[in-house]
Amino acid sequence: MTNNIRCPKCGSPMILRTAETLPIDPTNTPRGNFGQGNKYMKQIDFPHSLIARPRFRDYQVRFIETVAVSEDLLEKINTEEIEKEYLKAFSQWRFDFPIKASDFELGEQQCQIIAILEKILTRGKILLSSPKIEEDFKKLFVKELKEEHLLPSIENILFSKDYKENKHHQWLDSTEETIFYEEILLKYLGENYKKYVLPQVDISSLGPSCSNVKSFVNQRVDFCIFHPRLSEKIIVEIDGEQHKNHTVSDSERDESLQECGYAVIRIPASEVIAREGYQLNILESKLSPLKEDCNNIVNFPKELIQYIYSMKFAHQIQIVLLQAIQSRFLNLNDISSWHIISDLDELCMFNKKDSLTVLKK
Repeated sequence: MTNNIRCPKCGSPMILRTAETLPIDPTNTPRGNFGQGNKYMKQIDFPHSLIARPRFRDYQVRFIETVAVSEDLLEKINTEEIEKEYLKAFSQWRFDFPIKASDFELGEQQCQIIAILEKILTRGKILLSSPKIEEDFKKLFVKELKEEHLLPSIENILFSKDYKENKHHQWLDSTEETIFYEEILLKYLGENYKKYVLPQVDISSLGPSCSNVKSFVNQRVDFCIFHPRLSEKIIVEIDGEQHKNHTVSDSERDESLQECGYAVIRIPASEVIAREGYQLNILESKLSPLKEDCNNIVNFPKELIQYIYSMKFAHQIQIVLLQAIQSRFLNLNDISSWHIISDLDELCMFNKKDSLTVLKK
């Protein structure tokens, strides 16, 4: 019996395609020693949401861990060995958007449909892109696809600089934090460092629900450094004069974070101002191998990188558009009022024409 089912919109033949997802460890921290006394609990990692300060004032931020890839790349990921931390970093991203929105309301059915769409788009960590998107972008970007380059290209994407310098500065609390973020980390990690550094992260989101970090409500650490090539997750605190009166509470915080697998480095503000000191040297020694690694990345064909990125970004744009509708920035009742632009051409791999094509798809 032939399959003659056609799309009700365009009339094209519809092809049955089984969706595949690759489950990746969803926790943001290494396993601690929680629940070790329970033979059932000690093997379980529970997911938890990451909470951090948005990049700009009067904004909010959402952290996502899902990415869409081509069928051939997914097959490579499933059949060949690749670092789990690389896959996590490849699938993790964020978007920051204003708090204020319009005053129109979504109907109940609209909310239900949007919720279903979001579940589909975030149903796993590594997702299969739609066959139409894959076909279109392969024609656009790839003349000859060498499958042996697919997995190494993920490493290239993770560790190569892929954007022009952003003129907007991260929202921070002090001059010392700004110097550390804008100058010292650039020196220690190279130009790509902002991918792996999160300022002002809620402590309560840095450990499982059974850990002591949950007791530190409404408290933040200054900086988290989560690099896929680091053997440990590093937390950096910039200590000004006020910390001299909080040594006991600071010690309790540090101990709870260390139990969750983090290395905590406290750097006096005076060292940051001077751009040198004992604690800064400790941090530099931990990070120095990363800068050397990033300088030795093998560059794969630009067309292949564009191909992988195009599907990744198209998927992200879909999620962001849904969030814009949910947040009432895009009015479903007046689609003619929508004005959507993209800064994909600000990246180092797309020209304006290709950027517009990705956005339209």
